[in-house]
Parts: sequence; C-alpha cells; structure tokens
Amino acid sequence: MRKFLLLILKFCVFLRETLADPELLNVQVIFRHGARTPTVRFKAAIVPREYEKKPIGALTTRGLRQQYETGLKLKSRYIDKYRLVSKSFNQYETLVLSAMDDRCLQSAVANMAGFFSNPELGEDWPFNWMPVPIHTGTYPDRIFEPGQGCPRYTQTKDERTQLPAFKEFEEQYQEIITDFVANTGEKWRSLFELNPFVDAMVCAKEHNLTFPDWLTLERLTEARWALNKNFDYRWGHELNGERNELVVALRAGPMLKALISNFTQNSTHKYTAYSAHDSTLLAVLTALGKRTQYDILENDWPDYAATMVFELWKMDDGQLRVKFLYSYNSVDPKFHDFTNTIDGCPDEGMCPVKNIIMSLKKFIPKNMDMACAVKDQKGMLKKTLHEPRRVPHIQVFE
Repeated sequence: MRKFLLLILKFCVFLRETLADPELLNVQVIFRHGARTPTVRFKAAIVPREYEKKPIGALTTRGLRQQYETGLKLKSRYIDKYRLVSKSFNQYETLVLSAMDDRCLQSAVANMAGFFSNPELGEDWPFNWMPVPIHTGTYPDRIFEPGQGCPRYTQTKDERTQLPAFKEFEEQYQEIITDFVANTGEKWRSLFELNPFVDAMVCAKEHNLTFPDWLTLERLTEARWALNKNFDYRWGHELNGERNELVVALRAGPMLKALISNFTQNSTHKYTAYSAHDSTLLAVLTALGKRTQYDILENDWPDYAATMVFELWKMDDGQLRVKFLYSYNSVDPKFHDFTNTIDGCPDEGMCPVKNIIMSLKKFIPKNMDMACAVKDQKGMLKKTLHEPRRVPHIQVFE
C-alpha cells in the first residue's frame, strides 16, 4: 500500500511538472518618445506662435505625461500582473537604453517614473519616484537611429529615389506640393522637402494648437498619407508592398540582433526597455513581416508613446515562444496581439523562437561596418565616419 501511494505521489509530481503553466522569462519593450515640438524652425510665420523661440524637437509636458502613463500601463502588466520584476528597480533585472536625443532620454526617465512608481525609499524621498539609470550610446547609433553612419544605405536610398517608377509616384502628388508652396511662400520642390512642415502641423494637432487658416485637417491628412508612402519606400518597402532586403537589413539589422540576443531563457535581464523614435519602430515592423506594418498601422505612422513588446515564454514542454504585442499610444488600454503577422509564425498563439530567428536572420548582417561600407573611385572600401558623442541639453517645452 505504501509503495502504491508513493507511486501515485511521484506520478502527481510528474504530472504537475509536465502540465506546468507557461513561464514568462523576459520582456523587451520599444517605445516611441512622447509628444514634442517641431524639429525644424521655419523662417516664415507659418506655424503656431506657441512654437516661436521654443527649442526644436523638445519633449513637451504632454509628452512627459504620455510616457508616465505608458510606464504605468507596463507596470500593471509586468510588475503587478506577471510579477516579472521587483516593484523597486533592480539593476540585475531591468535595463533601460535610449537614443541620444534629449526627447528620448527624457521619455525613458518619465516612463520609468511610471513603471517604478511605488518605491520603498522612506518618507523623506520624493513621492512615487525612483531614479533609474538610462544607458545611451555613441555615434553611429545604429540600433536607435536606423541607417545612421551607413554610407551604403544612403547610397542605395539615393539610387532608388532616382528610379523612374518612384519619380512617377511623386508626380501624383505635385498638386499638394504646389498648394502648400502657394500658401506658405516656401520653395519646396518635393514631398520629402515638405515633410518638416507637415510634421510641425502634426505636432500642432497633438497639442490642440491652431492651424493656419488655409490648412484643413483633411488636407493635412492627405499630405501625411502621401508622405508616409514616400518614407515607406525610402525605408525599405517597394511601391508594390514588397520589401528591399538590403535596405531593411541596413536599417533594422542592429536592433534585430539586440532583440534576438535576448530570445533565450538565460538572458541577462528580465526587462529591457528601448526609448526610441518612430523610425526605429518602423524599421523593426518592416523587418518582422511583409504585412506586419500595414496590418498594425495601415498607412499611418507610430503615434507618440506607441509601444512594441516582445514577450519570451517558456511553455510547459520546455519550448521557447514569443508573443508580439503593440499598444498604439498612452491612452490605448490594451496590448494588441500581432504575433501572427510575423513571417513564419502560426496564425494563432505564440511563435516558436526558432521560427522568428529563421525569418529575421536574412536582415542581420554578420559585420555591420562591412555591410555599410561603399567603394571609392579606386574600388577601395570607405570606412564609416565615427563622430564624437553628443552631450544632451535637457529642455522641456511647457
């Protein structure tokens, strides 16, 4: 009888281990910085006066709030619900990396203020604030700035934008360019040159500022749609929706390599956050799958504080799988599951790590410096220029 009970006990232990719940091993988060001011100062008074004499490209108080709220949303999922990391910052659990731009560094700080908003540091410490180290890099920052310091990408992009098919595409929108030039007095000749002004108007819309009298929301939307298609082409999509593998690799390769390095149960950190740009998110979305970007955004652009999440799970059979989630902005209450849009992943459920690696490895150059090199007139490879690191000057636009 005793032996029989012992066998039953062993069988129950075996059954429990076999049918164990999936375990969340680590999470990687990539978010766009919060709302900002325009990145270009215009000579003519064609943008809202609130932007006059304000620092360009600076995170606004609205942008800070967006990131704080995003941090709270991530905290709810990964600290409160899944208990992946401790309530207070632990350097062995959490790593925060940021692009070098001030707005990204500040966004990382604000995001972490929300994520670790319940520290136990004593009554004398500022309420609900935990200082978290933010790690940044040096030029070229290819992980956060797709194509930066990559002459071959610049060369390839320039060659592609001179092709007759692209010229024909741009000619479809000449009327938009003519209209904007007539109403502003500027001398824009292409959609690409029009982009800084359209971006300034998008910033104005985000902050509920007044448009110029001649500019309607419908006209702005039309111009932005055309520009989005323009940038899609410059950043790796063909006009027919296919992808240019070389362009995608030169832009997304470094970030993909960083992400894949953590698709292991022995990853150094449980939670890694990347404070980035819209271009960073788009580079990854383009690489993930032929339809990933369009299924998530259609022809739109990542909003301020838009967030991509890669969750690594260990299944009850020991297999490692990934869940890919997307949150559209700070007020979006959900993390939407788009795992099935990744090339090589099943239509339902999580995706085996091996499938993702097989799908993405073609976009990860073995040697990025060599991949980015171009030949001079003598056929010699030019070396990539390395510029000194920029020193941040923190500013916030009220």
